[in-house]
Amino acid sequence: MILATAQGGSLRGRHPIDTYITINVGGVKYVTTIATLRCKEPNSLLARHFEDPEAMLPVDAEGNFFLDRDGKCFRHILNYLRGYPLCVKPEELPVLSADVNHFSLEGMKPLLGIDISEDWRFVQGPGVVGPHRLHFRTGFVVSLCGDSWLTTGVHSQAFRAERADYVGIGIVSPRCVDQAQEFHKVENSAVYYMSGVLYHNFPDHVKMETTESYGDGDLITVILDIPEMKVSWKRNSDFIQSVPFPDVGEGFRFAVVLKKTSTVVAVPIPQPVASALLPVGSIE
Repeated sequence: MILATAQGGSLRGRHPIDTYITINVGGVKYVTTIATLRCKEPNSLLARHFEDPEAMLPVDAEGNFFLDRDGKCFRHILNYLRGYPLCVKPEELPVLSADVNHFSLEGMKPLLGIDISEDWRFVQGPGVVGPHRLHFRTGFVVSLCGDSWLTTGVHSQAFRAERADYVGIGIVSPRCVDQAQEFHKVENSAVYYMSGVLYHNFPDHVKMETTESYGDGDLITVILDIPEMKVSWKRNSDFIQSVPFPDVGEGFRFAVVLKKTSTVVAVPIPQPVASALLPVGSIE
């Protein structure tokens, strides 16, 4: 195996695949191989940096390749290229998503909700409502995540507001499905709206002004802590609010309400309960 610096002659032009190097990413140094950077995503900008002389990276004072990107988040990119499963905190997603786009890592994009399958995208549209699905409604759509009600454990789900004309994100109980109501009006539910208003019904109807509105591109994370009996929200990396709830044996599911031309993507953050969080349809 070849050990070299960016200033070494062996790293000019097309580099030997078994070369290992040190990369300085925004002040954080990583040691890896050319094979890791090129093989899994051969058409990415990272691969091109070590194949195309015209895309050669600058060097730092020690002779290491230098990337002017976020050093902390780059570890996720490098671990992905090494074949590890992705394990990302919701607050890291905005920066990591920007870098994944920058490097054109096409295989990593769906893992972060970028260019994602339509199965993960919620859009507004008319449909039938009610427990027997006999009535037609065009005003709003409440979309549910998963195919089972969560009754134990701690769960989280992140949602990216692609277009936030009118969006609410939170948790619902089966009563929302039974009554076909926008879920801030239904007992045992809670929702955080793009205007910064938060409603919860445990069991009384309460309106809270958080002052933290959200818009296009923002990432909203909902954390459902059933042992502690509370639900919390984050906007990007900022904590918004926690709301306690009573012991509700019927369970909860994550949900989104949409009006107008709103679009929301459920970001598939890898976690033990991921199989219970897959979007499977809508309650219109």
